Amino acid sequence: GDHFSMVDRDLLFLDDKGQQGGSKLGEIFSDDAPGDTGGDAFQYKRPKQPKKVDTPAPATATAAAATPAAQKGADQIVHSARVDANKHNGVSYESQGTCGMALLTNPTQNTYNLLIYLPSNQPVCYTPVAYDFIFAIQSEVYGSFRDAGNVAWTCRFDSAAEATKFAEKIEEAKKSASVQSTDIEAGKSAFRVLPGDTLGVLFTGWLENPDGSKGAVFDSNATSPDLFKFVLGRGEVIKGWDMGLVGMRKEGVRRLRVPAPLAYGATSPSPKIPANSNLIFEITLKRVKKGPAHQKDEAPAAAPAAAAPTTPAAAPAAAPAP
Repeated sequence: GDHFSMVDRDLLFLDDKGQQGGSKLGEIFSDDAPGDTGGDAFQYKRPKQPKKVDTPAPATATAAAATPAAQKGADQIVHSARVDANKHNGVSYESQGTCGMALLTNPTQNTYNLLIYLPSNQPVCYTPVAYDFIFAIQSEVYGSFRDAGNVAWTCRFDSAAEATKFAEKIEEAKKSASVQSTDIEAGKSAFRVLPGDTLGVLFTGWLENPDGSKGAVFDSNATSPDLFKFVLGRGEVIKGWDMGLVGMRKEGVRRLRVPAPLAYGATSPSPKIPANSNLIFEITLKRVKKGPAHQKDEAPAAAPAAAAPTTPAAAPAAAPAP
């Protein structure tokens, strides 16, 4: 069935001038279509709200994953290719026919998404490409992944080269969507911090400029006598810190580049931080209170079991008298 009929019937692709039918997405279905349409832009027309019905349509994980992110802002094509798409129905794979597959970026939201769409431009899958997204190449020409609803997809590319190229673009997107860390000073402690440790830090945070450089400072306690304290890995700080500070040593200094989805996303805690901002931090680790994870590593080794007493060898029998 058409899982998008309730919410995406009016979903249209527009070209750069806002005209229907001019999207470069459709060009991928021509016989001489190039494999890379990076840099082309299109927009989603915001879908109309579905009419309320007495019997709700069956909820599908794919539809739930496909629609919300697509309704805001403009997506830009990073890379696209023609594929034969297959979706798992819980028992076996069902062919979706010849489709386009596009890796998209939304510069406004600083996010990446993977779109699979029919020649009519109707989407059949729209799922986030985050730092932990897995896109596996199998038998050289198949790309396999699971969408946000944990539905399995496998798509056959026209060639091994196209499959490899698409996988490389996915990896580049994942890197951009991941926390990037650089140790400015390594630190002096013999141990590295682990989730569950209580940390006391000095830090400065900057907005990231479009060219990746430091922008305006939005927060800092670098000159304060008071350390900022929190338990690592407990969700007391942004996810980018919980991920990016693991492995630091006391007195170490680490720079983190945190993409918006791992920072504050669309919900800003301060007027100094615009929504969907990538952030840069420099963090000095001043104090550490070890958590339970260290106790396992530092437990004293059990004393070796006492050796069983040995029975002295029997004396050799006396030689018989001549």
